[in-house]
Amino acid sequence: MKRFSLGSGQQMKAKNYLLYALGEILLIVAGILLALYINKLNSDHQYTRKIDENINRAYHELEKNLSLVEISIAKLQDKDSLIHLFMKDSLVKDDYTKSGDFSGLIINSGNLFLEDDAFQNLLQLNVSDNTYRDALISDLKSLYSMNEKIKSMNERMSNFVEGILTDNVKDYGKFAYAGVVDEKLIDYYLNSEEYKSNVIRYSVLAIRNQLKRFQIFYAKGRGIYQEISRIYDLPDHFAQYYEPEYLQEYIGSYLTSSPTDSIHLKIENDSVFLSTPGYPNVHLVSYGRARLYMDNGQLGYFVSFFSNDSSEKKMLIHLMAFSGEYTKAENEQ
Repeated sequence: MKRFSLGSGQQMKAKNYLLYALGEILLIVAGILLALYINKLNSDHQYTRKIDENINRAYHELEKNLSLVEISIAKLQDKDSLIHLFMKDSLVKDDYTKSGDFSGLIINSGNLFLEDDAFQNLLQLNVSDNTYRDALISDLKSLYSMNEKIKSMNERMSNFVEGILTDNVKDYGKFAYAGVVDEKLIDYYLNSEEYKSNVIRYSVLAIRNQLKRFQIFYAKGRGIYQEISRIYDLPDHFAQYYEPEYLQEYIGSYLTSSPTDSIHLKIENDSVFLSTPGYPNVHLVSYGRARLYMDNGQLGYFVSFFSNDSSEKKMLIHLMAFSGEYTKAENEQ
């Protein structure tokens, strides 16, 4: 009887020991799992914090780039207007002697180089399996992929200009910057078919290609900038251009001599649209109080507004030696 009791007690002790050991193991495993979980939370927190910090830097970098692109768009659009006047064969000697703009029509200056250091730093961080802000980072990646194309076109434009700086324009600098009139150079500007051909070739590079790239970058970049501003509650310094009241005075119908060419400008959901019989509801992207361009995925047509001496509201549509002028309907002035 004693043996049975002794054996039974030893078995019970062994059983209790096993249960205790198993409990200890489970506690250790639970502790390890909890530690791993906490470590992952800490790692995720550090990752998201770094991503947020670098997106903030990318936001300020993008803001600077958008401001530079605004300036470049305006310069190229002004140049397109000059090309339009040149192609009409309406220029005379005084236009060149009184304005350096015409004498420098196809001289490449002020190449734009977009900064992307903050974006590249952000891209290097985004290498883990963490999907935090992946969509936003992907949009930035798509946007800055245009940078190489812009650089490439800058180089093509520079090479083109260097290739046409022949003896005919060797005194350009003296004429444009020092005001020394060079009759031979002016005659070249006014009468040379070679010069006219070069202006056309330059306009294809600068207006049809580079201007359009700037416009695409600006439209996409503004959308991403606005999204970052919304997510992180950051100021949108471009918002003023998108407030409809700035363009309210220009909303309405614009007429030419042909009723079929009439154009209508309207605002829907805080966006501006232009409609013609052939192209209804073309979205206009605003980058200034009275300057927009058509976000239609085609060539970079752009629109500007002004008032003449009689206070009539005028709309101009431009692209590569084309300029259509429209007057706002009298009953809408």
